[in-house]
Amino acid sequence: MRKTYTVKMVPPPVKIHIKRVQKLHTVRRKEPAAGINFALNEPETLEPFRSTVAEGDSLQTLARAEKRDISDQRRQRIYSAYTLVAEIGRYFNNTEVTCSTLQTVLEQSNEGTARIVEVVNQFNAVIHDILIPTLFHALYEIKDYRNETENEVYLVRRDLPKNARGEIEFEFKATEKLVMGRDHFSAANYQAKSFHIDPYCFDSQPERDFFAKLLASSEIEKIYFTGMLTHGQSEFYVSYIDPESHTVRHYYPDFLIQTSDGRWVIVEIKGDHEIDDIVVKAKAESARQLASASDFRYYLVKSTEANQGLGAMQ
Repeated sequence: MRKTYTVKMVPPPVKIHIKRVQKLHTVRRKEPAAGINFALNEPETLEPFRSTVAEGDSLQTLARAEKRDISDQRRQRIYSAYTLVAEIGRYFNNTEVTCSTLQTVLEQSNEGTARIVEVVNQFNAVIHDILIPTLFHALYEIKDYRNETENEVYLVRRDLPKNARGEIEFEFKATEKLVMGRDHFSAANYQAKSFHIDPYCFDSQPERDFFAKLLASSEIEKIYFTGMLTHGQSEFYVSYIDPESHTVRHYYPDFLIQTSDGRWVIVEIKGDHEIDDIVVKAKAESARQLASASDFRYYLVKSTEANQGLGAMQ
């Protein structure tokens, strides 16, 4: 049964230094070189676009049968030189690249407009997979910039509203067996190692087990459960691009740990069935980049391995 717990920030506020990496891209229009080569006259370029079929009267003969090209049986839109330029021009809309420019580039290409139209009418996908990307790189120069900034971040934001006693506090709903506070018998001797907020409300038993094991380890200097404050209450987060919505989001890892040799470690615990999820992978990749820039380490731990404690961080 879930209960409501009042969680308070424990002074003094905990802060760390991390490096955030920004990747910027600039695009500059350039004049294309004459004679762009789309490689449409090279057989290997068009091979992935072909449709083939093997015919046989049994599985054994089918495996040895020669494949027959049936690409001409597929329905394809038929373009003229003008409609092809118009189709490509839609992808350069609101830019300084005009249809007249595109027409000239196609005419002066290695293949010439007539050959390009012939191939496109056989394989419409060539437009999006070859023509448009090649034209974009021919017409624009792309430069990548990497910007690193060092930030002092607080595990609990200092500007949050306070109660009448001047304390920062929150309310959380959690299952009683997943809650652990500083006064818990297993934590009483290790209060100085953890609890930037009190109590911790864990999301799962593997998280709680992992925390309890590392809290008592002599190889751990500090361990903070940072997976609770996921609604803007913490400055400790990882920015990532959500592969499903293609938007920038914030990810709050489960644990921030300092080992006895002074190294900081970020740990996330996930169910075994979630490890290969595309969103989990996107979060992990961004977290590894932040960890690498900050000289931290990052570990994505399966829930079935969390009870190994330090052994799971290998």
